[in-house]
Amino acid sequence: MNIQVSTLAAVVNGRLMGGDPLAAVTSACIDSRKVAPGSLFVAFKGENTDGHLYLEDCLGRGAVAALVEKAVEAPEGLAVIHVQNTLIALQELAAWWRRRFALQAIGVTGSSGKTTTKELIAAVVEAGFTTIKTLGNHNNEIGLPLRMLDLDEKHQVAVLEMGMDARGQIARLCEISQPGIGVITNIGDSHLEKLGSRENIRLAKMELAHNLTEPKILIVNGDDPFLRDYALDTASDWTALTYGFGRGNNFRAGEVKEGPRGVDFTVFWDDKCIDVSVPMPGDHNVLNALAAFTVGIQLGMEPATIVRGLETARNAAGRLNIKHVGELTVIDDSYNSNPDSVRAAFKVLLRQPGKRHVAFVGDMLELGSSTETSHYQMGQIAANLGIDLLVAVGDWSETVATGALAAGLDAGQIQTYTDSRAASAALAMLKPDDVVLFKGSRGIQMETLVALLENGGQK
Repeated sequence: MNIQVSTLAAVVNGRLMGGDPLAAVTSACIDSRKVAPGSLFVAFKGENTDGHLYLEDCLGRGAVAALVEKAVEAPEGLAVIHVQNTLIALQELAAWWRRRFALQAIGVTGSSGKTTTKELIAAVVEAGFTTIKTLGNHNNEIGLPLRMLDLDEKHQVAVLEMGMDARGQIARLCEISQPGIGVITNIGDSHLEKLGSRENIRLAKMELAHNLTEPKILIVNGDDPFLRDYALDTASDWTALTYGFGRGNNFRAGEVKEGPRGVDFTVFWDDKCIDVSVPMPGDHNVLNALAAFTVGIQLGMEPATIVRGLETARNAAGRLNIKHVGELTVIDDSYNSNPDSVRAAFKVLLRQPGKRHVAFVGDMLELGSSTETSHYQMGQIAANLGIDLLVAVGDWSETVATGALAAGLDAGQIQTYTDSRAASAALAMLKPDDVVLFKGSRGIQMETLVALLENGGQK
């Protein structure tokens, strides 16, 4: 990013006050503590703080400009650009900057698996192109525009995760980033609380398809009929490709061999096939890798190059990371949770060699009217799969326990706690050679239990 202050002000239709209009802005930031020399600081008013209060601090750290929406006094030496709405201004700036580059953008969304799929796609694309990708899961109306401002002439492909919790958000992210290839991993119950129905979730995710630019290729999970049928039936303006285990898919996985730390399989497409190894456990990661393989083929990459890229992929933090902590095998899948990802995590847990298989499971949030049923079923699934010790955490822990009891798990194999702090007591129940899964939605903070275990029980 290298934009003259006066140009930036014109792009966002802002009123420039103070500072040097000829100064160069070389980065953008929303956290005053992370401002660097040459930064544009974008002031947001959050729940706990207000960025407008930190303009002097930003100047001291080397910021050359600030976007504000409140009436503020410009600190001497800082170019303050006043706009009606700093979020919209940031997005407009990012869209303008994106249009300066002819790179191919790939949008990735779905109810679950989108971050891992994004990482797998990036691993593939990086094997053949200079690539920029979403950092972590910064996939929203702020994170994506900020990443767009990191684009420069060397980038050939952008791999962008797109999250949402309301209709219209993915369409807006597409306006900013202009993806030509879209990937939708599945349609599940995540965000059911806010969107009201799976149909609304599907419509929200399909905004990616409706806003593709050339070559307008939509890649979807063909084993999800709720997604597949809609994508194929409405594909008047895009080319739809499917991936999955089913024989009707354009890209199909077969001959799957799962190990405790990864999975081997064969990809079949057209009249071709190739063997793949992915260092991520679980058959759900076969699907994620298939999506990445499909993207690579659409970009004209050689299959062998795609395979080499997949072999380098790694899970993001808190997503099925398998590690040894003392005499325990720990599966850290604490980043988030929904019914589909819980089932996948349970299967990975049970494939790990160990004396007992223990699951610490936190509440699944934002499920709306399906919340009670989903937690009851989580308990049932744990019991039916043969988990040895189930530790349920959160407001719905008793419902999880009820489901587990109904499915035959003994009461002595179930513990319930109201929150992760209280659940730390259950760590004392772990024994050498146990395999332990930690999973829950972000608000339950299951990662604190992982950290406590890694620190030897010290807070």
